[in-house]
Amino acid sequence: MISNLLYNEYPRAARIRPSQGDFGIDVLVPSETHPETSDVYQIKKFATNLTDSQKGQIKKSFRRLMVGLVRKGIRVGDWYLVMPLDPTLEALEWFEKIPDSVIKEMFADPELALTKEEKEAINAWKDADGRIIEWKGHLFCEGLVSKFWYVPDYYLHGGSERIRSAVAQIARILDKDLSLRGNVTTPLTSLLTPAELRAHLGHLNEALKGDPHFLYGVSIDPVAPPLLDEPGLIAATQEVASDGSCVTFRIYARFAEALNERPVPMRLRFEFQDGASEAFEQWRKYGKPFTSPASFELDLPGGLGGRSDGGTVRISPPWRRRDERESLSRSFAGRGCSGGGVLPFDRCVRARWNRALDAWLRCQQFS
Repeated sequence: MISNLLYNEYPRAARIRPSQGDFGIDVLVPSETHPETSDVYQIKKFATNLTDSQKGQIKKSFRRLMVGLVRKGIRVGDWYLVMPLDPTLEALEWFEKIPDSVIKEMFADPELALTKEEKEAINAWKDADGRIIEWKGHLFCEGLVSKFWYVPDYYLHGGSERIRSAVAQIARILDKDLSLRGNVTTPLTSLLTPAELRAHLGHLNEALKGDPHFLYGVSIDPVAPPLLDEPGLIAATQEVASDGSCVTFRIYARFAEALNERPVPMRLRFEFQDGASEAFEQWRKYGKPFTSPASFELDLPGGLGGRSDGGTVRISPPWRRRDERESLSRSFAGRGCSGGGVLPFDRCVRARWNRALDAWLRCQQFS
């Protein structure tokens, strides 16, 4: 949960997945003062007085970071140890000695065998003007919790269910209004006026703000508006009523790691008709737009996804703005594919459940 709080505080932050080659890095935050470097946040779950074993883990993380600095070329800015524990005076004194003690041990380690140049690079990093090596404890974590209340609410107090309920209520507004109109004998334009909707939508919008990964945009229009690419937009859905009016949900990523924290899986099975197999190969080889009947299952945030056994899928040409790409894979199975597999691609996918429900999804990949 601490990492998600950090993502909300620093939307450009990047998660480093745990591995032997993570060099003691949990979260990287691009430095505001030195854009060529990234500050490192090392997260520990320790919440009581540190044991010798826990102190050893912290020192090991710092040591691995120094190795990454000189042997992996990681452009390290400042280093922060984050955990829900404020230091005692004794613990703070121990922490302040970590850089010198760890570096001294590294320099004397014959197995590590640092070169003269590597030792100079480590010392240059440590002694750089304004270098920050800091313990961010319980008060720091509490500050993030207070600022981004929806993170613990979502994970610990049922916030995810409230979001799904709010989405469902908004989607039912038009249906309810139309059904009521059909039961009255006197002509009227609507039983729900904009003024009456305003307060209701305001309450529902507050509930939608409780998603720690995504922001939601909601519009009610007399006709379905076009679904276009926007900064941060990862998906959109439209539900069209019988009179043509439309509820549109747009889903935006709160931070760069949103789709890694909460992936949006989509499973497709193309149902090729005559000539469709060749069109599919043209898309697969050359990126030409492709439309095909398909069955699919889409798991969008807020319960906005769905499943269809008789829908239509359109895949657009590739995106041009490479700086906005995000990692998202899609699973395919069906004729024209070599069995079932994961094919990452760089496209906009438009899926239609039926005449009344549309979904738009960015499916993108790092290159």
